[in-house]
Amino acid sequence: MRMNDNAVNLSLFNTVFETSLRVLMILDAHDGQALTIDMITLLDFICTYGQAFGLSYANLHGDDGFSFCEITARRDMAGNAIKDLLVKELAHISLKNNGLRYEVSCKGRELCIALANENEYATEYCALARTARKRLNRHSETEIWTLIYTQAKDTLKTGGENG
Repeated sequence: MRMNDNAVNLSLFNTVFETSLRVLMILDAHDGQALTIDMITLLDFICTYGQAFGLSYANLHGDDGFSFCEITARRDMAGNAIKDLLVKELAHISLKNNGLRYEVSCKGRELCIALANENEYATEYCALARTARKRLNRHSETEIWTLIYTQAKDTLKTGGENG
C-alpha cells in the first residue's frame, strides 16, 4: 500500500524530530546560557508565532485563533525532543540550584549552522530565536508566561487572530 504525498508531508509536522530541530535552534541562539524546559517551550511558542509578539511580520506556523492552546502539548513534545537531543549528543544537561537546564553542544551547533545554510524555515527560525533572546533575555519565566497570557487574552478579544 502506497501512502499519498500529503500523508507523507503531514507526518513530518508536530513530531519529536521537528520539535527537536526547533529546540536545538533555540539552544544555539542562547549559546552559553542553559535553559529550562519551560523556558525552551515558551521561546519556541514565541518564535513560531512571532508576529503576535512583535518579532516578525508573519507567523511561521500561520495564523490560528487556537494557537495559545498548544503550549501544554508543546511542553510535552519539547521534553521528548530534549531527550532525543541528549541521546544524539546535540545538547548537554546540567543540574543547577533551581533544576535541570539544557545547552547546545558543539555537535549541535554545527548542525544548526548546516540547517540555517540550507533551509529557509531554519534561517528564519534562527533569526527569530536570536531576536527573542535579545528582547527577552532579562525576563523571568513568570514574566514570559504573563506576556503570553496577556497576548492570548488580547487575541481572544479581537476575534481569535494571533497576528
